[in-house]
Parts: sequence; C-alpha cells; structure tokens
Amino acid sequence: MDSGIFLSAKLLAVPALFTLVLTLLFAPLLLALYRWRVAALMMRGTGGTWGSEAAPAAAGAPAWQVVELARGQRSGSGDGPWHAAALRGRLRIACAYGAGGAAAGLGLSTAFAIAYADQLSATALLAALVVFMLPAAATLLQWLVVAPLRRAALFAAVLVMAWLAAGIARGLGQTLFEAFVLIPAVLLFVFSLRLWRAVAPLLLPIMAGASLLWVIGAELGRDGGPMLLWGLRLAGFALGAGAGLLALKLLQSRLDAARLGDQQLFVDAWWLIYTVYCTVVFVMMKRDPAGFAVLGVFVIYLLAKRAVHALWPRQPAAAPSLLLLRVFDQGGRTERLFAQLEQDWRLVGPIALIAGRDLALRNVAAADFVAFVTGRLQRRFVADAAALQRRLAVDAARPDPDGRFAVDHYWCHADTWRPVMRALVARSDVVLMDLRGFDTDRAGCAYELGHLAATARDKPVLLVVSEAREAEAVHGLVGARESAQAAWRLLRVAPDATDLAPAVFAALGHDRLVPRQA
Repeated sequence: MDSGIFLSAKLLAVPALFTLVLTLLFAPLLLALYRWRVAALMMRGTGGTWGSEAAPAAAGAPAWQVVELARGQRSGSGDGPWHAAALRGRLRIACAYGAGGAAAGLGLSTAFAIAYADQLSATALLAALVVFMLPAAATLLQWLVVAPLRRAALFAAVLVMAWLAAGIARGLGQTLFEAFVLIPAVLLFVFSLRLWRAVAPLLLPIMAGASLLWVIGAELGRDGGPMLLWGLRLAGFALGAGAGLLALKLLQSRLDAARLGDQQLFVDAWWLIYTVYCTVVFVMMKRDPAGFAVLGVFVIYLLAKRAVHALWPRQPAAAPSLLLLRVFDQGGRTERLFAQLEQDWRLVGPIALIAGRDLALRNVAAADFVAFVTGRLQRRFVADAAALQRRLAVDAARPDPDGRFAVDHYWCHADTWRPVMRALVARSDVVLMDLRGFDTDRAGCAYELGHLAATARDKPVLLVVSEAREAEAVHGLVGARESAQAAWRLLRVAPDATDLAPAVFAALGHDRLVPRQA
C-alpha cells in the first residue's frame, strides 16, 4: 500500500518540482532572448514606402494647462469618477480573490482537522487556520498594494505574525508553518519578480507537460536498460512539451477572447502550484491516498472567486482608451509609470502602445510568446496597411472576467511605426506621453508631438516632463500657449517623483474623458 501511495505522490511531486525548476531556470533566459529578438525585428526595415509620410503641419499653436508636482509632494488623491471607478474595481477584484483564498484556506483547515483528528487541540486548529489563510492574505496584497517593495514588506509582517501565532501551538503549529508556508511564500516572491512574472505563467504549461511525460517515460523504461530508459525519457519530454504548447495556445485563445486575464492567469497559476504542493505534503505526511482529495481545494478557490464576481458584477460603463507614447529606454522610469498606471487605468479602459524594449520585461502577450517559441514572432509585427487593419479590427474594449481591459501591443519595424501611431491617435480617447529624457534629437517623439499638435488639439493629451529643458524643448516644437480651458496638460514632476497614476487621472480632466462612439 505504501509503495502505491509513494509512486502516486512521486508522479505528482517530481513533475511539479521539475516544472518549477525548469521554469525558474528558463524564464529569464527566454525573456532575454525574446527581448533581443524583438529589438532586432524593430530595427529591421521593410524596404517599402508605407509609413514614410511627414507629419502634417499644425494650424497654429495648441493650448495647454501647466500642472506642477513639486519635489516630495504626493501626486494627489486622484478624486474623480474615473479614479473612483478604478478603486472600486480593484476592491471588487480583491474581494473575489480574497473570498477564493479564504474558501481554500477553510478547505485545507478542514482537511488538516480530519487528518489529525486524533491529536488535534483547539490551539493547533487555530494555528492551522492562520497558516492556511496566509495565501489569501498574499492574494489580497497582490491587488490592493501596487508598489512591489511595500507589498513584500507587508507580507513579511504578516508572515512574522503568523509565525508567532503558530509558535503558540508549538510542535505541530510550527511544523505546519514550515511545511505549508515557507516554500510557497518564496515561490510567490520569486515569481513576482520582473524576470519571471511576465513569462513564467506562460512557460508553466510547456514545462509541466514535458516534466510529467519525462517522469512517466522514466517509470516505463526503468527495467529496460539505459538505451530504452533515456529514449522514453527524451520522447516523453518532447511529446509533453508539444502537449504543453497546445495547452498554452488554448490559454492564448482565452486571453485573446477576454475570457481569461493576464493577472488572473498569474494568480491562478500560483494557487494551482500551491494546491499541488499541499496535496503532496498531506499525502506524504499521513501516507494516506485520501490526501489526494486536497486537489479539490483549487476547485473550491475557483468557485468561490467566481461566485463573488457573479454577486458583484462589474457595472457597464464607457471605456476610455488610453494611448501611451514615450521616450524609449528611460532607465525604468516609464516602466514604473506604466506599472502604476495599468493597475488603475485597465479597470476603466484599454491601453494601447507601440511595443518596445523598455516595456518588454513587464508585458509579454501570450500571442507574442507563442509566436516567439514557434519561430513566428515576425508575423506579429505590423508590416503593411493590411496588417494594421487586421490589428485594429481586434476589439480591445472587452474586459476580462476580473473587469480589467487589455494592454494592446503593436510591434512595428523601423519604417512602419508612423502610420500605426497615427491610427492609434485617431482611435484613442486619451493620449499620455512620457517625455522625461526628451530633447530635440529625439526625432521619433518630435514627429509624434507634431502629429498631435496638428490632429489632436481638442483631445485630452497629457505630456509628462521632469526637467525645465524638456519643457522648453516641447514648447519649442509645438509653441503651446497656456489656457485654463485647454484640453492638453503639461505635467511637471520632480525627477524622483513616484506614484504618478493619481496625478495622471487628475491632470487629464475627467469632464473631457468622453469615449469615442462605436
């Protein structure tokens, strides 16, 4: 009996371990190769004339309002309907995932109480409940706290309090903490880092399939000699990777159809890993096949989360689309702004941008990653007018089940980004242009400013600068004049300014955020 239990646990635990190790090893490598490949394709020209038109001449200078954000000053409360809607949306999502985590925690606590009924005390049960509720706390922090360092510090404080609570129960409570908290917490922390967060959830299906069939192949060929053993291992790995790629393509189709969200994929993947880990620990600690029932905790998590979404649905509302333009490769400043902004803006409307290396580490679309691993990334680039029309026809104004809208990436070659930018300006309701680091040598940004001045003078446009020379360079190009009724804003921030998202909401002017008509 024990040998059968051990074999079953092995067929679950070993592939899971291999999956995590391979994902941790290969995710940074694949991300670096992905970034190198897209950079090479971006620099490549198509050799055609499409996109070579000059920016139209502006008919007079646009008007703007100047907004100052002094050094050390917080960006503001962000009061207004759009920011308030974003905060309500974030609270709704946090409640859904918190409910899912709490339901899973209760399920694990129940399993623990049944497994250790003969030695259970009230103190030990309380310690177990605290331990199994920790993942729910971690999930809540993922949604409620935007800053990664602050989130990590808060979760560390929660861990310390849980350790103290577990210590009250001594032996069994501390064992529970060490067995069910430390390793999953480390995994969550590592997978939240920028080198893993974007790619790891997409890589997991491939590595899971490869690892599972590798182990099965090893079991089948164990008594057949080295040649058969390694042949079955390698064949299993290849077949499993292929099956995992098919699973990834299925996930991609759900992501593209807004039936699954990228953040949802990340959090759900971690919960699945945690559930498998808990199942293996339960089975091995009690040597009881009934421990495999713990896998059902993941289903409980999904059902509870879905129930909250059903009881608290997202309120239908206009979805203003935001176009993000920026000075590329700004030492992480634009990436930090984007990280702050997408947490809130994606809860009210989609974000469009011309993709580049500066944000490649943060956002990897599933379709782009599948194209990369299959050697077809070039097909994702907009190379002509027909490709642009196909991309524009994709509806990005549908929220995913969490109520978050998409980030719509447009990969462009060196000679095709101009018509893409023009098309995105025309279809976007709001334009945010991060001009920190701008000077007149930045020909691409100068072209974008000229086009905005000529065609989008009445559209909400927010230009972000941090130095006087940047503001002077922008003024020299567009010759803007100040007006209290202007649609444009020039937001001056300190070089070390953080938490700019509320200031973006406030400076754009809520009364002017009227979405385009379908």
